[in-house]
Amino acid sequence: MLDDSNNRIAPYERILGLDRAGLVSEVRLLVPVYKSSSFLRVFVTLFGKLFGVFNLMKNRDKKKKKKKKKDMMEFTKTSTDDFVVAVSNLKREFVGEDGDLELSMEQLINKWNPLIDTVAKENLIEDVNSLIRDYIRKIRKSFLVSAPDRERVESMANRLSANSAFVGIKNKEALERYMELYMIQILSNMRLMK
Repeated sequence: MLDDSNNRIAPYERILGLDRAGLVSEVRLLVPVYKSSSFLRVFVTLFGKLFGVFNLMKNRDKKKKKKKKKDMMEFTKTSTDDFVVAVSNLKREFVGEDGDLELSMEQLINKWNPLIDTVAKENLIEDVNSLIRDYIRKIRKSFLVSAPDRERVESMANRLSANSAFVGIKNKEALERYMELYMIQILSNMRLMK
């Protein structure tokens, strides 16, 4: 490791046993001929552009991307169908076959929101509805993976009703039920793909 004549550290080439000329000749053997010469590189590139070799490669990539996109669209379409069926089943479960979603929501509003002042009552209803809409908007893409079911809607309503903004509301059960129905209403009007 030490150079005896100068009392210094020997050069790294000698320590590692590397020979520059040998390395250059080995590298030249590994590099294709047309890349080692600038004249040949220009020549190959020109012919490649003329005969469309590079365009063929680009077209293959485009076809693969189109196929992936088509597969994703088919997946989304089947998921959308499942989503619509799941929401209609939820409506039936929560309101019944002949039940009216709007009427049920109006009855529940009177139970959980006993405010006399109509402006304050409307503001509270709008606050609850805004909270639900914002929450649904955030988790919207998760419905592509799994369609909503009763347990999921109930757990979302339970989580939202536990919000500190609703501490003053005494009838939490009616509030949760209202939130469930409003979620179903939003989900029935929602487009899954945008």
